[in-house]
Amino acid sequence: MQLNQILSKSEARISKLNPIVAQGARQLIIAAFNEGINIVIVQGLRTFEEQAALYAQGRTTSGPIITNAKAGFSYHNYGIAIDFALLADDGYNVLWTVNSKWRRVAEIGKSLGFSWGGDWTGTLIDNPHLEMTFGLSINDLLNGAKLPELEADEDLMNKVLEYEQWVWDELNTYLGCAYNEGHLEDWKWVQAARDKTLTYKDLILLKVLIDERRRKKA
Repeated sequence: MQLNQILSKSEARISKLNPIVAQGARQLIIAAFNEGINIVIVQGLRTFEEQAALYAQGRTTSGPIITNAKAGFSYHNYGIAIDFALLADDGYNVLWTVNSKWRRVAEIGKSLGFSWGGDWTGTLIDNPHLEMTFGLSINDLLNGAKLPELEADEDLMNKVLEYEQWVWDELNTYLGCAYNEGHLEDWKWVQAARDKTLTYKDLILLKVLIDERRRKKA
């Protein structure tokens, strides 16, 4: 599978995260892909209502108990935690075996600023879980603590992307296909990928535009 296909499988969940965490999640997928490991983000932001329903499972509703966190007591509820899984070679099924590839993804995540639930002890171990808390406790968040945003948003968004050549090649293929399919009208974006002049803002806008046009055409 190509990188853009891997990214697209997680983008709907990533896009709802805190911007800094979302950036880290995308970097995680790219870095893992660069090492021959395909992953998918299976959980991102979880609303208080969704958390309450999960907490009720095995207590007041049917099913096994799967969380000890009530609504508001999970970092997922604030868009600063993700759960990942390995993506099978067929591009559809997910693999939950915690093997060397899984642990490597966790190490990459930690290098990007995430904490890994697999490092927890006792019954709290949560191998799919990565969180970026910014030093804030759940109580801090419940009391209204403000989460950080991307620093110097405009400067960062307007900065030309700094990617290795293979990533630019993937972007060139992705945008070229979108142009040939009629989902992208202006060739200048394909040329920008070839010239390595795309900005982060360009990439986000193009991704949203292309995905929405493909969705409407489907």
